[in-house]
Amino acid sequence: MKKLIGGLLIAASLPAFADGKAVIQATSPESNDQVDMSVSWLEGNMRLDFPEQQAGYMLLQGDKGYMITDAEGQTIIMDISKLSALAKQVTGEQENLTDAASVEQLEATGETETIAGIEGEVYDLVWKDNSGNTHEESIVLSDNTQARELLTAFHSYRKALLDKPDPIAEALEERGMGMLRQGDSFLIVSINNETPDKSIFTLPEDGLSFEEMMQNALKND
Repeated sequence: MKKLIGGLLIAASLPAFADGKAVIQATSPESNDQVDMSVSWLEGNMRLDFPEQQAGYMLLQGDKGYMITDAEGQTIIMDISKLSALAKQVTGEQENLTDAASVEQLEATGETETIAGIEGEVYDLVWKDNSGNTHEESIVLSDNTQARELLTAFHSYRKALLDKPDPIAEALEERGMGMLRQGDSFLIVSINNETPDKSIFTLPEDGLSFEEMMQNALKND
């Protein structure tokens, strides 16, 4: 679960997004685990599938996030905000100390880099995490419409997950830019404006909530 959620914590934001599809490669800075994601977004909804993981998928409907998975043949629908709150209760941690707390510098280098067929501008990014540690990395930005829409969707899911915005995302929002790459942790492999099937953004009708699953488990004990 940590590996799946880790891929969602790198994002940027703009006010609204339309539709498209992309393949993303995300790497956890803590464990160096790589997560490949297929992302689809449409009319304020987003779906993330993990082809190599076969561990279900994640869904954003407006400002509500869900993780849909399978447990012994039963589809389980977990509210991501409740899941995040439960994780905090279990660990006792109120925030991830490695998450960004502030942006100290975002400066164009004058260089360009082409990613997924999109030419972007290379920036030097300096940010501090919740522990006060400073991080420096290269980031590639573009005002490409699909890149902006995609990262809007990621930021929306992040806010649903953590119930707060990301300072790096907000810095990019001010510049009207999307993100093509962030260091070695986030990379757009491919992206297009193909419209996804609307049906993939609906919750499974036969799914149980996490609470219902626990109640059934207690009844069967």
